[in-house]
Amino acid sequence: DQTWPLHTERGQVTQLPAGCLPEIQRVIAREGYIAPGALQSLVGATYEHDDDDTMPRRESDLVNLARLEAILPGAGSRFDVDDVSGRASLRALLPDRLPILGAVSNQAGLYVAAGYASRGVVWAGLLGEALADQITGQPLPIEIELMRIVAPDRFKR
Repeated sequence: DQTWPLHTERGQVTQLPAGCLPEIQRVIAREGYIAPGALQSLVGATYEHDDDDTMPRRESDLVNLARLEAILPGAGSRFDVDDVSGRASLRALLPDRLPILGAVSNQAGLYVAAGYASRGVVWAGLLGEALADQITGQPLPIEIELMRIVAPDRFKR
């Protein structure tokens, strides 16, 4: 049997009212992100270690509003923390902060794709294609070295 050292970290995203950031037309990602939207805009997200509480917190919204201010000076000060809302979730991640992807050793036909942490949108498309190609025996869309880096057996002792 193979196990992996997955653990969770809390993250909270702050939801802002629709149309509140008219100067932003695209996602901005730096030390966090701002994502404008038709129904709401999002700022995030916190990384809170050793915490599995998924109830939104005012303190986490304050962190995200400070992040908004740092990314887009003047924007964070437009909002009172009592006028925004938050959504908290848990991310699954591994100690090296890389996802795990591929065939599970000694388990014929079993594959794993997990541990994307806060980079699921970035990794999922490419690694999903790589996994499908691995399963069907097609040429991989990525370098074999990257497949080794995210291989499930990298945590074997």
